[in-house]
Amino acid sequence: MITVHRLAQYQRLYREVGDELCQINAMKLAEIFNCSERHVRTLIRHFEQQGWVTWQAQSGRGKRAQLVCKIHPDTLKQQRITQMLRQGHGQSVMRLAQLKIADLENFLAPYMGGQWQAEAPTLRIPFYRSLKELYPLDVQGRAEKHLVQNIYAGLTRFTQGKPCPQPDLAHHWSHSRDGLCWDFMLRTGLHWHNGQPVSTQQIHQVLTRIMQDPRSRSHFSDVAEISVPHPLCIRFRLRRLDYWLPYRLAEIQCLIPHPAQPDIGAGPFKLVAFRQQLIRLEQHAYYHLAHPYLKVIEYWIDSSRTQEEPTPQGKESARILIGKQPRYYPEQPIQSQTSLGFCFMAVNLQRKWVTAEQAQALQRFIYQSGIISRLPIEHGIITLCHTLLPGWYIPIQQENDAVKLPQRITLLYPPQPELKIMANQLRQELALRGCKVHCIEASVPQPVQLENADLILGDRLIGDVPEATLESWLRQDPLWKAILTPEHEKALYGLLGQAQQSPERACRISLLKEAYQQLMQKGYLTPMFNYQYQVSTPSKVNDVKLTAYGWFDFCQAWVPPESTLD
Repeated sequence: MITVHRLAQYQRLYREVGDELCQINAMKLAEIFNCSERHVRTLIRHFEQQGWVTWQAQSGRGKRAQLVCKIHPDTLKQQRITQMLRQGHGQSVMRLAQLKIADLENFLAPYMGGQWQAEAPTLRIPFYRSLKELYPLDVQGRAEKHLVQNIYAGLTRFTQGKPCPQPDLAHHWSHSRDGLCWDFMLRTGLHWHNGQPVSTQQIHQVLTRIMQDPRSRSHFSDVAEISVPHPLCIRFRLRRLDYWLPYRLAEIQCLIPHPAQPDIGAGPFKLVAFRQQLIRLEQHAYYHLAHPYLKVIEYWIDSSRTQEEPTPQGKESARILIGKQPRYYPEQPIQSQTSLGFCFMAVNLQRKWVTAEQAQALQRFIYQSGIISRLPIEHGIITLCHTLLPGWYIPIQQENDAVKLPQRITLLYPPQPELKIMANQLRQELALRGCKVHCIEASVPQPVQLENADLILGDRLIGDVPEATLESWLRQDPLWKAILTPEHEKALYGLLGQAQQSPERACRISLLKEAYQQLMQKGYLTPMFNYQYQVSTPSKVNDVKLTAYGWFDFCQAWVPPESTLD
């Protein structure tokens, strides 16, 4: 803060006297600096030692001294920012940024991407929006979920390319012969980010809290008790068989924060700064799995764009740039993939304003009218869904000319750019077919809003184990309770209950697929489009591999030293 304050004082001086030789006394300088005349001498001595001014005092009280400012304040700030960036002092840079250097973003662009700063491999990512709280039970956005997975650890974890959960805080787990008692064996030497040991009692305390929380209770609906039978074991006693349990414990809501300090976890990176303009992660020195190759990861938030420029037609939500901003430097694509996650339309049949036949007609309209291709969204951002998951085809009922759409319907959608565009397009095109659509925007739809809506637009992120994500969605999301008729709700959860009691993964997946086929056949669910995720970088970042959320594995990416031969 001393540097920022000194630069601000020098800026006031320069604004008052410029860079020409001037005659000035201590009284006038005290007015400029808003300080005592005694402190003026300290400031001028500091400026002179730094080489910012030339100062020649005159003997005698009230005499005017000769003063020359030798350097422009913006040049001084740029020099100081460059020095701090090379030393890895990103937080100090953000304090200087509040002084509003002209064209700050352009100046900082060369320091984005992969850099070696203060002898540590550092990755700086310019990001287009402010990030919300990074807490497992509340996290919503794709970027936030990716960060949470790097900050916190769970008993188990999902790993890219692995169809089953992998060890994390627990190194092995097993269940009793009847499948109703599960023991998760903990690693020795676990540490929180603050360096303190992780105790079995702390893990038990947090899991008990998570089990009782309404936001995560569905993951533990068949858990009767969580206990500690011995110092390195967490035991789950079940009321009913649930072979999805290790999968549920790898979900984001079941990641384990410190019981007293929720911003502290035990994942590969620790959170050391969370500010409006800067989020900084540093490698966890005591991490229990393979250590990341990067030492520091920083998100630099472009607050001017956050406040003044809305997300352009969905582009920013599907593309990530590591390095220099595209407005100054061309993007260089590294990897792209079609996300398994999808944006969907759900129809509320419980309300009975839309019939099952009309829901199926709306489903046919989505796929046969070409509405997705007419959306004013940049080419390459979205693609029409052809399957729910690979091999899970979307059933489309035969057309029935006798089915007429209702005269008016209520459509509920979140403020996501692509879905706002889709809602508006539906409103226009269904109006041409005699159906008036009343659109309501809601960030987090409340149960009463879901119950009173006929159509609901939303999106579903798909994690590294897609089937586990889809099973969890049906249990967690209040959407289904609001739109399913009692008959269909009973049939759906009967299938899910049958699936979770099967020890064979293939059988569980087959029953889950059947549940989703029924939802789509009856018109409840219509997957509309997938995102085309892309990661681009013009800087030295190696092994950038896309994850299920369209980000990349922070633990695998690495930055070569400047001296590395090409």
